[in-house]
Order: sequence, then structure tokens, then C-alpha cells
Amino acid sequence: MDKVREAEFHCRQARLKHALRLAEDRPLAVDLLARAELVILSQQLASKSDKSQADQDLLDTIHKMIPDRQWDPVAFAESLSAVERKQVVIEAQERIHTLEECDYAQNEFVIAYWTQVIRMLKIISIPGFRQGIVPAVLEELDKLMTGKNVRDLEELQAQVKKLVVDNKPEFAADPEYWNQVALLIEFSLSRKVVLDFHSEAFRDLDLSRFRLSSFERIILPPLKLEQPSSVVQKKDPNAVLLALVNEALDEDEEIFDSEVVLEDQDPGLIKPQYMNRVQLAVEWTSYNQAHYDKDNPPPKIPFGYKFHVFYPELNASKTPTYALEKDPEDPWSKILRFKAGPPYQDIAFRISGLEWEMSHRRGFNSKFDRKILYLYFNLKQLKYRR
Repeated sequence: MDKVREAEFHCRQARLKHALRLAEDRPLAVDLLARAELVILSQQLASKSDKSQADQDLLDTIHKMIPDRQWDPVAFAESLSAVERKQVVIEAQERIHTLEECDYAQNEFVIAYWTQVIRMLKIISIPGFRQGIVPAVLEELDKLMTGKNVRDLEELQAQVKKLVVDNKPEFAADPEYWNQVALLIEFSLSRKVVLDFHSEAFRDLDLSRFRLSSFERIILPPLKLEQPSSVVQKKDPNAVLLALVNEALDEDEEIFDSEVVLEDQDPGLIKPQYMNRVQLAVEWTSYNQAHYDKDNPPPKIPFGYKFHVFYPELNASKTPTYALEKDPEDPWSKILRFKAGPPYQDIAFRISGLEWEMSHRRGFNSKFDRKILYLYFNLKQLKYRR
């Protein structure tokens, strides 16, 4: 099998998996987001005069699913848990890779869709997204972006980016506001691409070819901007949020949200927002060398962390602290607790119990700057890491 035929085979199999789960009413989150792609594909296959048997089988399977043109992909994405969003991002990246290998030119429109699905999910995953800005201003921004097409949003994005890069007086006067605006524009742009793709897929669709539902599927409510609490409505240091969401994860890096529930916290205080990452590697111990090899490596383990914890309401005279505590549930782990005092609750995460590298030359960094606590550290060097 040559490379082109092999790529086409993998592309068809990926789509068939989506279609089968949808047809059997057992879809994963990524399958529901792939439904519009399958509808477009069904129209292409239906008009193809020289369909292979594999093409026909795929088309027949797609026609067994329920198209549901009223479904809102953006509202669905917002309803997903952090774990589900992370999984969809991984699977969407795999879809893009498969589509590029198959035929980039033919799949460019679909690749753009999945790219914006990933961007939208990453922005939604930012702790406190849409918070830290007063409702009246938030409503004004929503009105500004509603109804704009992709070109309008791209022009608006370019204007705001120029304002930020050139450090114009407007930006210097209120950087938190303009960074929040930039983030909202980026989300609106991704949302527009995703919704346009969905609308295009279902335009003039012949529903008679598809299985119809004898019941109404649950339709998620339309997108609504969250109303932040009165305490969080003040300015929030979102500049770093925009930088973090635009910063691609390294190959050995993942979003880290292994938060520990603290029972001793005052529910009337604010829970800090955060954006954390963990770096992963393989440890080639004697056991692993005996039972694994380069082609079949052992599971990766943490070897470094990057914590960003946000305290926009903290008094200027206070500095947050952190401390390691024993983990009552796992002797091989530690609890890393961040503490700032009122108006904030403590927040804690379960991390590896290995010793830290405390040298700046080996990656350690701890500082509190512009109401953000940064803590970067690597674990003691792992032997035989490949």
C-alpha cells in the first residue's frame, strides 16, 4: 500500500469511527463535533460517480446518524468538563494530522474548522475566562462582536494587537481591559468559524437521506456570557492569560489541573484562578530498560511544573506563599498549597513527591508580579531519560 492510499485509508477509518458511534447513539464529544464534517462528506460522496465499496459503506453509515441541524457546537463545547475538553483537543489534533496526510488542499476547509475548535476549547479552559470585567462593559463588547463576519473580526483583532504591541496611550491606561478585549475577540473569531462551518454543512441538506429521530434531542441553551460576582468584577490581570492561551503546549507538556479539595476553607472567600502546566518524561530505570524499549516506551512521569495563580484583589502589602504538605492518600505524592489570606481561599494541588531542583540555572523561579504568583520548578534529574 503506497503512502497516498495508506493516508486515505486512515482518513476514511477515522471518519467511519465517528459515523459508527453517532449511528449507534453512543457518541463521544469529538464525534458530535465531527458531525458537520460528516454531513459535508456525505454530500461529496453522494455526488461521486465512481464510488468505491468503502465509500458507499461510509456513506451508508453516515446516513444512519441523526443530523440535528439545530445543535449548537459552541454551547456544547462550553458544557464540557476540563477533562473532556482536553481529550477533544488531543483527538482534534489527531484529526488535523490525518487530514493533512490525506489531502491538505481537499481538506483545507475542514482543517480550518478543527483548528478553530482547538483554539476555542483552549480559551474556554482558561480559569476565569469572561470574568474580571464589569457586566456593562462585557455586554458592550458582546454587542460589538455579535453579527460581525470573520473579516471584520480579523480587522478588529489586528487593531487591538497593534494597540497592544505599540503600547498606545489607550493600552497603557488600562492594559487589563485591552488584553481581555483581545481574548474575547479571539474567542469570537473561533466561534464564528465553527458556527459558519456548521451552518454551511446543513444548508440545503436533504434530510430524507438520514435517519430521523422519534424524539427531540436535548439542545443546549444558547451561548451566554457569565455574570461575574461583584467581588471579581474589578480589574483582573488577564495579560498573562492571553499569552498562555497563545503559547502552544510543548510535545512533553500538558495542562495540569490536579486540584485537591480543601475542606477547611471559608466559602465566602474567593477561589483563586490558575493556569498550570506539567512537563512529562520517561524514566529509564533498570526495570523499564528490561521491560520496555524505544518503540514501546514506559508511561511518562512528571519531571517539572509551571504554576500561575491569580490574585487580582489582593492587598498590595501582601505576598502569597506556598508550602509542601504530606499527602494523606498517597505517600509518593505531595500537596502543594498556595496561601494568600483574605479575600482569597487557599488552593492546593497534588504533585509528585520527588525533590525539587532549587537552582535558577536548573529552571527554578518563584515571584509575585502584577498580582500573579509564578512558581516554576523541575524535579531532581531523572536518570537514563531519553
